[in-house]
Amino acid sequence: MCIFNSLDEFAIGTVDTGNSEKPRSVAVHPTKRLLFWTDVGSRQAVIRAKMDGSDSMVLAIQLEGVTSLAVDPISNLVYFAHGKKIEVVDISGKNR
Repeated sequence: MCIFNSLDEFAIGTVDTGNSEKPRSVAVHPTKRLLFWTDVGSRQAVIRAKMDGSDSMVLAIQLEGVTSLAVDPISNLVYFAHGKKIEVVDISGKNR
């Protein structure tokens, strides 16, 4: 997955999603410069990385049909939908 600068469309970093990941929903925490996405591949997860592609980490795993996510930059929370649930986790992957 390539991350583009919205002003001039030059790539500013690359996140290696691996062979098994299928990124779907994407959200950005603008002040912390973090990128979040859902993996709808074999492991069904919510993942986070810095905008330069470094420090990738899984925030939530073992989900059922993860479909969407949203980031609240004020409270530093990530909301995501899977199955028939909406869940929340903080941006460090705690307090799910």
